[in-house]
Amino acid sequence: KKVMKNKYLAYWIVEIINFIATVIYLILLAIFNRELDSRIITKNLFYKSFEILAYGGGEAFNFLIWAFIFVFIQVIIVAIMVSQLKRNISEDSDALMILVISVIINLILLIMIMVEITNPILIAFMVCMIVGAGIGVGMS
Repeated sequence: KKVMKNKYLAYWIVEIINFIATVIYLILLAIFNRELDSRIITKNLFYKSFEILAYGGGEAFNFLIWAFIFVFIQVIIVAIMVSQLKRNISEDSDALMILVISVIINLILLIMIMVEITNPILIAFMVCMIVGAGIGVGMS
């Protein structure tokens, strides 16, 4: 028996490309987060949030958008794999192995994205949104 059947090669290729792209994004995000921590020393959360989002010409916002894109991709990959492989699981152990590995990999990547983007970019974005909403409500 072959270690992996050729009919599942496409699943592995998608998973490998997704993994590499996400890891590259996470590395760049971690570097950017360290840069933010070293360059933005304001302690006031309100001012710090605006500084973070304005830093580097709005680079933090780009990272936030990419985080949403990568989260969406992780969810879609798992959903597609579940829908495509669920009918093969009972008759093919390779399908079950691919599904379990894919879910584990994508769940880990999803958690890593959420952890990295939350501090400090997502917090800054949420503070700015709340302040903006407060100003909007106050002006109406």
